[in-house]
Amino acid sequence: MDFNEKLIEALCDIKNQLEEINSSLREVNDNLVAIKGVGLYDSLADVCDKLDDVNSSLNDIKGDGLYNSLTDVCNKLDDIDSKVFDLSL
Repeated sequence: MDFNEKLIEALCDIKNQLEEINSSLREVNDNLVAIKGVGLYDSLADVCDKLDDVNSSLNDIKGDGLYNSLTDVCNKLDDIDSKVFDLSL
């Protein structure tokens, strides 16, 4: 087997592996879409709402960074939420 044949064989193997990965990603996406309808989105929104409530009740003891950390957690949950449900393959 010469170099070109080995290269073609290696590229075909890579192509097959990428097709398997693509298939797995599509399956994960389908599962995430199914989970979305089962309340995951609502639970993330509920966590954000709860953090907002906690933040409101802590105005008197805000201190350095507490407000920012609660806001950061809420923003991070929003980022996760948008990334999880915006998987377009």
